[in-house]
Amino acid sequence: GGAQNNNYREILIQLPKGRHADQNELDSLLQAQKGDISPELTAASAEANKLNEEMITTAQEFMRRDGGVPLDVESKRISARDKAYSISEEIQTRKHDLREKIVNLQFNIDQDQRGLTYQGGHYPDVKNVAMTLRLNDRVDTENKKGLLIEEVQDDWASAGKDFGYKNTAETKALSKELDRLEEINNSYLKQQQEFQIQGIPEDIEFTTKVVRNYRDTLDARYRLQEVLSKEENSLPDRPFKAADKSSDYNVAIKRALVEAANGDYDRLYLTTGQQQADRYDLSKQINEVRLAGDVEHNIFLKQQQKEAQNRYDKAHANYTAHGDKAREAMANLSDELPDLYSQDNPFKAEVEGARSDLLYFNDEAHRGRITISAFDKNDSPVIMQTIESFDELPALIGKDAAKSLVEKPFEEGMSLTRILKGQDLSIGGEGMKQFYDQTYRNALGKLVKPYGVKVGQADLPSTIKATALDL
Repeated sequence: GGAQNNNYREILIQLPKGRHADQNELDSLLQAQKGDISPELTAASAEANKLNEEMITTAQEFMRRDGGVPLDVESKRISARDKAYSISEEIQTRKHDLREKIVNLQFNIDQDQRGLTYQGGHYPDVKNVAMTLRLNDRVDTENKKGLLIEEVQDDWASAGKDFGYKNTAETKALSKELDRLEEINNSYLKQQQEFQIQGIPEDIEFTTKVVRNYRDTLDARYRLQEVLSKEENSLPDRPFKAADKSSDYNVAIKRALVEAANGDYDRLYLTTGQQQADRYDLSKQINEVRLAGDVEHNIFLKQQQKEAQNRYDKAHANYTAHGDKAREAMANLSDELPDLYSQDNPFKAEVEGARSDLLYFNDEAHRGRITISAFDKNDSPVIMQTIESFDELPALIGKDAAKSLVEKPFEEGMSLTRILKGQDLSIGGEGMKQFYDQTYRNALGKLVKPYGVKVGQADLPSTIKATALDL
């Protein structure tokens, strides 16, 4: 509502594309590839080839004149040829090694860049959108021209709450540690296999140490693998984080202030929390939302995922506990040692089975297709889309509505269909009151306080109120 200049726009605040720490090295290697791989070797090669040609000519002259080549001349010819071949091979080896180094370095850079790129939310095709400003022009009841912040969107932060954030340095360190543990673990495994073939050594202390170290490194491997598995699904670390939540959004607020200053506006407006809550109240625009298709199958999969995770957690705890018991027995040279040593950990198969189930039920390929549709007050379709996962619902109808729709019982007389309508649609947006009435308002107030400016309130036409800042 309110007078406007039809100047609605969206500003995407993106992270600049950073330069990888290894890019300078890669550039140097690419430059070296274009030039002479080794001036010294090139010069030596030219000299060796020249000598080789000379010795070939000399040998040919002896053959024409005498019908044979003296042994000393033939020896020099062979020596010159071998030296030319040797230098040529060295040059080719260096070129090959350089190509391999370039390929590997480029691959590592690409992998790191992919791990540091966020794509999703409202702009899935745009990389690293840190925040989004939705702006519009308004004139308030005092005839002041103002820039209205319709909405501040932070998809990255929202997704981060669900999936967590990567710690690239820690992940690299953990991956390196995992490789080290695997190598050590395999060495102990080979020693145990030798025990089975040659018999257990008489040195019980040595045997105990090998078995204990094998179990320890195996348990450590499993724990690291679980950590790294969770890390793969996490997001790149979000920029602009601050201990003070209201300061998280300083970048967006500052960008809006720059827009207002450059546009010669009188005021900067920020919508209230209630306006945002009303905006997300589906009942004001939507008559009905339907969820149909293989919904029940996907709910079954969700339940199976949860049960498989519980089975895995329990089996892994038992596996670890058994390993601890075995280590304690070996440390004390207990009578239980032969029995504990002679068999594999009895929970190993259970752990592997639960892990296999977990991977199966987490596999997107096993999920059924779902159709989400929404109809406006005229019963015209505004959403008619096939999705593969419930995870896609919040972006279409909001988190609260998505949760409510999935938990709804089937509509009577309609196979595998759930429906939200009427008062059931009056959900969502409550969290916006906290953000717009407190978080964003506080951020704005802190930014302008040093300049003696205070945040107030203004009335826009159509009885709309907004947080206002005189510029």
